[in-house]
Amino acid sequence: MKRGSAVFNLFLLLLLAAAGAGCGSVAHSFGKKATILRLHIEARPDPIGSTSEISVFRVSPIRVSVEKSPILDEGSLESAELVDNQGTHQLRLKFTPHGRQMLDTYTTMNRGRRIFIFCAFGEHRWLGAPPAGRVTDGILTFTPDASRAECERIVRGLNDVAKEVKRQDILQ
Repeated sequence: MKRGSAVFNLFLLLLLAAAGAGCGSVAHSFGKKATILRLHIEARPDPIGSTSEISVFRVSPIRVSVEKSPILDEGSLESAELVDNQGTHQLRLKFTPHGRQMLDTYTTMNRGRRIFIFCAFGEHRWLGAPPAGRVTDGILTFTPDASRAECERIVRGLNDVAKEVKRQDILQ
């Protein structure tokens, strides 16, 4: 229960920061650094409306359908890291024990389906889709549709949010 209220409080803080409401200096400074992350599972188009069609990749865009409800968000993130791999940069997302369990469950139940990663870091963008496969260690590494500078901004923002979630957990 503590975890749920901490994530809700963080979500509320991010919402206020995005809207510019509340105490101007706190919302303004945190809003500049905060990054929002959502992981969505690939899905067949659903006429009932539980899926959304998205466009991923800017240079050669592809259209896919994803579940509207994310399977994970930044509240389940332990840390983010920018790593170099054979001349390219990648994002490595390490999830909390809860996030690791959820990632394992969803990637096991949805074998063959990709995870699409949405991020808001000053702009809103679908960053990419790691190859489909089971993720058991809670670490998701992928090449994002973002420049190195954007990735550095994303990593800073995600780590700031992860620290705030940990702080909220300690306070409760």
